[in-house]
Formats: sequence, C-alpha cells, structure tokens
Amino acid sequence: MENRFTNKKLIFTSLMGNILEFYELTIYGVYTPIISSVFFSCFNDSYLSLLITWSVFAFSFLVRPIGALLFGFIGDLYGRRIALNITIFLMSISTFIIGILPSFESIGIIAPILLILCRLLQGLSAGGEYNGSSIFLLEHASKKRKGFMAGLIGGSSAFGALLATCSGYLTSYFSEIDWFWRVPFLIGSIIGFINFILRRNLSESPEFLTLVESKKIKYKSKLQNKLKIIYTDYLGSSIVTIAFGALNGVLAYTLVGFMISFLSQNIKLQYALSLQINMIGLLSCVLFCPVFGIIFNKIELQKSMLVIIASLITCAHISFFLIQCNSIYLILLSQVFLGVMAAVITGSVHSFVQDLFPTEVRYMGISLNFCIGMGVFGGTTPAILMYLMKNYLYLNIPAYYISFFCLLFLTLILLFKSKKTPVIFKLKERHEANFS
Repeated sequence: MENRFTNKKLIFTSLMGNILEFYELTIYGVYTPIISSVFFSCFNDSYLSLLITWSVFAFSFLVRPIGALLFGFIGDLYGRRIALNITIFLMSISTFIIGILPSFESIGIIAPILLILCRLLQGLSAGGEYNGSSIFLLEHASKKRKGFMAGLIGGSSAFGALLATCSGYLTSYFSEIDWFWRVPFLIGSIIGFINFILRRNLSESPEFLTLVESKKIKYKSKLQNKLKIIYTDYLGSSIVTIAFGALNGVLAYTLVGFMISFLSQNIKLQYALSLQINMIGLLSCVLFCPVFGIIFNKIELQKSMLVIIASLITCAHISFFLIQCNSIYLILLSQVFLGVMAAVITGSVHSFVQDLFPTEVRYMGISLNFCIGMGVFGGTTPAILMYLMKNYLYLNIPAYYISFFCLLFLTLILLFKSKKTPVIFKLKERHEANFS
C-alpha cells in the first residue's frame, strides 16, 4: 500500500514539476505583447520592443545547456532527487519575482535587467528539470511502462504550455486591469513551491542507488572526466540526442511560441481567437504524446524514422497551406496537424534517449545534449521565424524551416542508425573498463 502511494506521488511530482516548468516558461511567450510594453517601453517602435522580448525568450534557452551541465553533474554525482529539488525551487522563485517585478516606467532600466536575469535563472533550472524528471521517473518505471511514462512526460510539457495559453485567454477578459497578467505568474510560483515540498520526501532512483552501493559513483566524478566520457565513448549518442532536442524544440516552439503571433499578425485573426485556436493544437499534442510513447515502445523507432520524417514534412506543408485557406475550420485542422507532429517526437524522445547513455553519465549526457539542441535551435525558433516573416512575407517559411530540421535529423539518425555502431554504443567491455 505504501509502495503504491509512493509510486503515485513519484509520478505526480515528476509530471507536476514538468507541467510547471513549461507553464512558467510559456506564460512569458503568451504575454510577450504585454511584457514588451511593460518592460521595454523605452523603445518607441512596438515591433522592435516585441522582437527584443522574443530575443530574451530565446536567450534564456541558450543558457539551458549550462543548467543541464550543472544539474546533470549534481544529478549523476549526488542523486537525481537533489538536483530536481533545486531546479523546481529556482524555477518557482524566478517566476515569483517576474510576477511582482515593477515596470520600466516605475524603476527604469533595472526592470528589464531583472527580467532578463529571472529568465536566465528559469533557463538554468529548465536545463536540469525536463530531462532530469524524465530520467528520474523512467528509472523507477518497469520496461513495459517506459513508453507510456515517456509519453506522459512529453504530454505533461505540452499540458503546461496549454495551461499557460489558457491563462492568456482567460486574462484577455480582464485586459482593462493593468496588473492582472501577473496573477498567472504568481499562481505558478505558489504551486511550484508546494511541489518542492512534496519532492523532498521522494525516494532516490533505484538505478542510482545501485551505483552508490557498487561505489562506481565515486569513479571519474570530476566534471571534465564525465564530459570526456560523454563526448568520446558516447559521441554518437550525443549527436543523436542533440538532433532530437533540436527537432523537438523546433516543432514545440513553432506550435507554442510562434503560432499565436503568426495567426494574429500574419493571418490577421484576433488575439483571443488565436489563443483559442492554438489551444486546440496543444491539446492534440497532450493527447497524442502517450499514444506515440506506447507505439514506439513496441516498435523500433529507428526503422520507422524515414516514414516518420516524410510524414512530418508533408504535414508541415499541409498545415501552413490550410492556414492560408481563409477558413477558421481549416486553420483549426492545421493546429491539430501541428500538435500531432510535435507529439510524434515529444512522446517518443525520452524512452529513446534513456538507453543512449549508461546510468553513470545519463543525467548529464541526456540533459546537456538535449538542451544544446533545444536551446540553440528550439528556443530561437520564434525569434528567427518572426524575423524571416517580417523580411520576406512568405507564409510557407515555417513549413520549410521545419522541413530543414526534419531532414537534418533524419540524416543523423541514418548515419548512426545501428546500436552496434561503436561511436554510439561502445562495447560493453570498454564501458566496464571506464567505470570499474
């Protein structure tokens, strides 16, 4: 009975932490028009203010690899639970500060500086939370349930983004109240602190405890030694994980961050309607993530990759064709396409990369490489697409952008397609020699 309660608490806190992470990251994107006017009103050009606001959004993703490096090292050396307790606390405190931060008109240049620092802190904590919570949960899960659990982790991230978008839609009814946009930030931070309290009593990962008992955890604990192992013995695994993070990020942040601005500015829909339509896409992603997690746990993902990528490229072009058909129903359908596309990768990525690295360097190997791909390519997606749309005014640009990363991802997967390829998975004897 106690074990069952512990498992439910473990699943709840892992998923809730992930939901909160993406909720707290996404509400910044949802409220970019308001944030740009509140904290970057020093610029007279509204487009420039909005572009700078999106650039801050992107910049916070660029520090995610640093957070992954830091918390990956802590998680591999001192335990997953300790690292995840720190990440949820930092995420919550930075979100709380944004919620109470005075405007530029009140305190001047200090306001945007503090906003940027809070976003950097969010980026650091996100670097250790997303992949760390999936590693922690999957190391507790049985082999048969790993696909479903991985899908839940992916779906929880989309659900967090959905909640943030819902909050944006609800607060649009209170637009006459200048401070009401702060409420979702404060609510998210409070729930985050509650989750921090719940996490403190969780049990450590069984696989990590096995390492501690075998005393392998003490060997090569220096940061440079772990990095050397990750990028020599598991170079192929690192490259594939970076590619997964890049494609996941491009799909996710086209759907989450970019589409609301795209629909309202380029398709000329009302902002509230753009939020509603975008929520349909996010809901599709939430529902299909566990489905694809189960599917790809039963079949070999690599063998299906050519079909998957071809489908993603086709759906991307269909989606942006439908958006231009001047029909609200077809635009809704396009968002469903984008949501399912994001779910294909988001729902399957965790169970796949979990096996690319051994327990000794898993937290750092997965988090660091995934965040490099997610941060450099995913987090910059809204700003890059917004810039391209402003300068070239071609509505199919996002579809070609997605297609490029799909083809890049497919190339890398095919290049390192075999688990027997030494550059991805070193021979067992070599691995045991490194940690014995």
